[in-house]
Amino acid sequence: MAIAVIDEDGSTTALSTTPAAAEDDKSDDEITRLRGEIALRRQRLDSSLNQLGHRVSEDLDWRRQVAAHPWMVLAGAALVGFAIGRLTGPRRPATLLLHESEPV
Repeated sequence: MAIAVIDEDGSTTALSTTPAAAEDDKSDDEITRLRGEIALRRQRLDSSLNQLGHRVSEDLDWRRQVAAHPWMVLAGAALVGFAIGRLTGPRRPATLLLHESEPV
């Protein structure tokens, strides 16, 4: 059942006297509140993801890392050079190997 109320400015407003309508209003308010909360959380998540993406791109920028840690980069390059030198080190010619294995 609905009751029409006439306001001072002449407009009419329908009011419901049934409990179901009051519950509908509460649930509509709750839905509106939850949608607002979801939107706020999405904005916060979007902001966090943007910050994380920016930080990861900075951390993976090799130029920035070289500028921030030049001695570490130099030590790493020396270590890599040493390892490559050991793996591909000087080879003896086959003729020297034959002469060394022959008895003197």
